Amino acid sequence: MRIDLASQNISSLRVHGQIQLEHNLVEMARVAVPDGHGHSEDHLFIAVGGYRRNGIAHRISVDIRSHGDSQSLAIIYECPSVRGDTLNPPPPHVLRRTRQLETLLASEQFVQINSELHCDVRFQYKSSEVSTIIALPMMELANPDLPFSSINGIRLDKIVDGEYKYSAMMTKSQRHDILLCEVQFHAEHQMGTSLPQNYLTDALTIVQKFVSQKGSSDATS
Repeated sequence: MRIDLASQNISSLRVHGQIQLEHNLVEMARVAVPDGHGHSEDHLFIAVGGYRRNGIAHRISVDIRSHGDSQSLAIIYECPSVRGDTLNPPPPHVLRRTRQLETLLASEQFVQINSELHCDVRFQYKSSEVSTIIALPMMELANPDLPFSSINGIRLDKIVDGEYKYSAMMTKSQRHDILLCEVQFHAEHQMGTSLPQNYLTDALTIVQKFVSQKGSSDATS
């Protein structure tokens, strides 16, 4: 569950969607993570934890909300250092809460849940070190009458036989040595502590179709 975002140039990973939870599972979550609480009747449970991987601080939050007969689940990972921001090492009580969240998601009741969830993953690279499948900027214009002078971003969708597979959105900063790439997709995985790693693996498979280290043949700039 303590996935490594920094080594993969990932600033955030979000897994979210509709799930079916028995009432006792929500109560179990509140008992398993005593610091987790909801802010309203439909906001059933929220808890924030943190951990370190290779000396770099990561943050995790789990959010469960009620929507009539179903619930929504969101598991969000963040690694601000990838964006150049700082995040203090998690204090002992946050580490304890992270262990409680891991125990909760590893419980037999949660592992039995199999749901198709959406995933959004944000990558950030040094643009001078990577190649992209379509060169950015795509176009630079010298026409002063236009409200823009260059096209530095693009969205690419994969649809097969009318079925949506994934999207990749790439933006290149010309002022800074930065390439941002966000991939979006949905996939079905079993709940449990391996759930975030499974979605991370899916995201890496997708992003490698669009972005590669210079010298690699996977993508062209």
